[in-house]
Amino acid sequence: MSSLVATATEKELAIELKDREIGRAVVEALMSAYPGHPWDVWAEGGVVNVRHQGLSNRYGMTIKAYKVENAASLKKLAVMVGGEMLEIYRVSRGANGVAQAQERQGLIAAKPWLDKKAA
Repeated sequence: MSSLVATATEKELAIELKDREIGRAVVEALMSAYPGHPWDVWAEGGVVNVRHQGLSNRYGMTIKAYKVENAASLKKLAVMVGGEMLEIYRVSRGANGVAQAQERQGLIAAKPWLDKKAA
């Protein structure tokens, strides 16, 4: 009986480690493509959630990593998702985009309905 419990725990650990690898790959791709932008990434069960900390605390995008064929495709998709988020909020992809994101966040705090349009 205890071997069944140990096996389930080992399987859960393997899934958690895989999620960490996926999350790390997505963060590295985003940081490489859009340096200086504060990305919030977490992976669980083959699904990766991506948010830009300077744009919205409520909205982000989801990547279904379990449907992606390989690591290169996952990184490419992550860069596309990050770029799309920046484009939705009309923020530059370069280093000056961080200041734009902070300014945009101030507008959203003052006028919360702006955030709903970007969803």
